[in-house]
Amino acid sequence: MNEKHPKVPGFLDDYAGTTRILCLYCSRLHRHGRSPGNRVPHCGDGKDLPEYDIVLVDISLPIEAVRIDREARRLHKVLQNRRHSIRITGSSKPDTAYEQEISDLAEAAGEFNERILGEVSHEE
Repeated sequence: MNEKHPKVPGFLDDYAGTTRILCLYCSRLHRHGRSPGNRVPHCGDGKDLPEYDIVLVDISLPIEAVRIDREARRLHKVLQNRRHSIRITGSSKPDTAYEQEISDLAEAAGEFNERILGEVSHEE
């Protein structure tokens, strides 16, 4: 694995035959192939986000990851609605509460990933 890229735990999804990770950048769950190693984040959308390395872990996807994913998806919808409102009203006032929620969620996702990698056995 590339030591330059951050590591994220990969949870095997036997039903779908994939690996799920909690993204460091958008705080949402992404699906990747079942092997460990370097991946491009799906949320990049041409934004040149840094790649990450998947480290397979021998546990099921924790409910905490699902909770973070749900909250990130809710905030994404808030952002979409806000962008739509700006186009209609012309107002572009920053929403500091929203920005703080996004920041807090990204921090929670990062802490979650670090804790899981530190607590469970994994294959490299």
